[in-house]
Amino acid sequence: MAALRLRRPSGPSRALVGRAFWNLVDQAISSVTNAALSVVVARSVGELDFGGFAVAFTVFSVVVGLSRNMTTSPMLIRFSGAGRDEFDTAAGGALGSALCFGFAAGTGSLAVGLLLGGVVGPSLVALGVVLPGLLVQDAWRQVFFAEGRAAAATLNDSVWAVLQVGAVALLLLGEQVDTAPPLVLAWGGAALGAAVLGRWQSRARPRPSAARRWLHDHRDLVRLMIAEFGTQQGAMQGAMLVITAVTSLQVIAVLRGSQVLLGVMNLLFTATVSFVTPEFARRRHRLSVRQWTLGAIGVFVVVGGASAVWGLLFLVLPDSVGRSLLGDTWDGVAAVLGVAVVQQVVQNIGSGPAMMLRAMDRVPVTFRLNAIQSPLAFVLGVSGAVVDGARGALVGFALAYAVVSPFWWLRLNREARRLADGGAPEAADVPAALDAPTVLVPVPRRTTAVGRLVYVVYNVNDPAVHRRVRMLRRGGVNDLVVVGFRRSSEPVTEIAGAPVVDLGRNADGNLRRRAVDLVTTRLRQGRWARTVGPASVVLARSFEALVLADGFRARHAPGGRLIYEALDVHRAQIGSSLSARALRGVEARLLARTQLLVTSSPAYVSEYFSTLGRPLPPVVVQENKVLAAELDPGLLARLHADRNAFRLWDGPPWRIGWFSQMRCARSLELLAGVCRAFPGHVEVVLRGQPIPELVDRLHATVAATPGMVFLGPYDRATDLAAIYADVHFCWGLDLYNSGTNSDWALATRLYEAGTFGCVPLGQAGVATGDWLATRGVGVLLEEPFEESLHAWASGLTRESHAAARAAMARLPLRAFVDTDDESLGFVRRLYG
Repeated sequence: MAALRLRRPSGPSRALVGRAFWNLVDQAISSVTNAALSVVVARSVGELDFGGFAVAFTVFSVVVGLSRNMTTSPMLIRFSGAGRDEFDTAAGGALGSALCFGFAAGTGSLAVGLLLGGVVGPSLVALGVVLPGLLVQDAWRQVFFAEGRAAAATLNDSVWAVLQVGAVALLLLGEQVDTAPPLVLAWGGAALGAAVLGRWQSRARPRPSAARRWLHDHRDLVRLMIAEFGTQQGAMQGAMLVITAVTSLQVIAVLRGSQVLLGVMNLLFTATVSFVTPEFARRRHRLSVRQWTLGAIGVFVVVGGASAVWGLLFLVLPDSVGRSLLGDTWDGVAAVLGVAVVQQVVQNIGSGPAMMLRAMDRVPVTFRLNAIQSPLAFVLGVSGAVVDGARGALVGFALAYAVVSPFWWLRLNREARRLADGGAPEAADVPAALDAPTVLVPVPRRTTAVGRLVYVVYNVNDPAVHRRVRMLRRGGVNDLVVVGFRRSSEPVTEIAGAPVVDLGRNADGNLRRRAVDLVTTRLRQGRWARTVGPASVVLARSFEALVLADGFRARHAPGGRLIYEALDVHRAQIGSSLSARALRGVEARLLARTQLLVTSSPAYVSEYFSTLGRPLPPVVVQENKVLAAELDPGLLARLHADRNAFRLWDGPPWRIGWFSQMRCARSLELLAGVCRAFPGHVEVVLRGQPIPELVDRLHATVAATPGMVFLGPYDRATDLAAIYADVHFCWGLDLYNSGTNSDWALATRLYEAGTFGCVPLGQAGVATGDWLATRGVGVLLEEPFEESLHAWASGLTRESHAAARAAMARLPLRAFVDTDDESLGFVRRLYG
């Protein structure tokens, strides 16, 4: 669905090449910046001071590796393809975690430096002061890579380089620098300046308060990646130390010399990792097994081929070139250079699959393989050194990588097939009626869900339930069963291809009847639960559905995730009455047994759930946006090309539309009042379904109000564009449950209006008004609403409408529309 892409459809291949190019340039700048610092320090201080600096720089190298694995690597793997808002939240958590870790590591470095003193201590103290800036600057680079904005990372690193050159130049010109700490401070201070620039370059902002939640939510990745990092670094550095102990300094000098000579390829390798991980991660659910394999082959060809060419270059160049670089060490390196080149190429055979597996979010697989490969490299490398010195060590390392490399490729193939197939479990125990439901909504081949999702609802006729089912299907949930009551006389058999288990008919306003139905259904749970079968995720929409879902999960899906989707709070749960307090107490206890809380507005969390007196599970705010899959592709293309494609002629008369469910009697009177006060200047169009108690009043009001019309229900799938193209403004106020639900909700019509550029009217000081005010769009009305509405209508001109419409058009379409990527991200959160 190319029309869903919010970027201009100009040369995606060229854009991909551009990102690869800027990745490489950025890595070169970053590497040169760090190398330049080492050169300047080496030329400015004595040997002992340089040794102290080397210790501090080694500490930095370890700390930045730990920081990436704790903070930004989970973001690269899991959020590179996320929607804008979800990515900004993730980036804020990663950046905040990097900042907190920087302060913690910096404090440790500072304390150790003060205790050590001597030549090492001052360098560690200086490093401790600048570590927060260094780690946040590095985190910004990873954020830009995850966004596909490698050019922004290059700009940030370039500014760091310029600031560093300026600061170091001032130090060297101003006075004689004969110790390392001032240069370390200049280096880190420049990084802090670049980190500040990063905040200006991005919508995201570091959120230290989210660090604990970030580490908790991604602890499965963080633990494994830190262990993997420690295993790899420990095995290689440990092998070098042991080889030094059991052989001679000459052997280790030759090994280090070959590493220095071929180490330039580390720049290419690091750039490839920074490019490949986010690019493949954001496409992970769209790629076939063949594409994953070709990606891994491509990585090996680029990295392994470049390593071979670089090494062979030194084999054919005159010895004078190598000697000028390595001095007396060159003779020993030249004798083993051919083996070193082979070893590096063999080492890179598994690098392609390793990068692909990380992009798939299969870190447990890479950890297990590295847990075998790293110790094997240690043992064979040391053994080879004992037998044949440096040559034997290189042969041992190469042999270890050669032994494990086939398993990297086998696991890549296996995991790629699992990803392409959705990882579906065997269906031998699934009832035949639910085994192979007919898919009516086109479902993408990409799949994030492993295992059945059971969606428990209280009204299967609710259009919002149907939208959520379609979103789950678009997000990759192929094994989906809906369980719920109905309001219709006839059972609903399926929703968007998902089979429905009918629990019977209930009533909307009859709370006593609903309570009896709920208790009866809970007691007879075994009858319908056996039909549903096992589940990996149980999603409950509403408090009453949560009561049923909790019982089902406890008896029939004990290992499944229980998720509470609370998009409304019943008025019976609000207030200080004994019954309201009892209901909230039950809800709080059930909520404590859930793994996730899904709501459509942050106000529900701050104004209601946070008052229940118990810790909340992780919260996902999934706004009630329009699903792109519900809209015609041609219509979407028009909206992408022109946000004012459905603009109505200029008034007067100015038309206000009140659409969807109509339940607010006060809104009806306000709209009728403005029609009567401004005849011929303001008209009102009503479309949708009024609640039963408002039907007679609505018809009487419309009959008595010139300029007000009621056009009845509409088909959301086919009529949405037409009804919003027929009005200038959308009525977004809901005063039905003023002070509670109405103040907390972000109504669906807010997003529908925004999709088609229609200007919303909202209430100031509530969730909808805050949403509009934050984005600088819409019209905000205040109490007394009649005066506020009439004052606005009296000043309504073509110029004011054009300005309001232009403000709406400046917002990206993704502010109102959820694409398949957002659906995939939502499903990923449901499955944990």
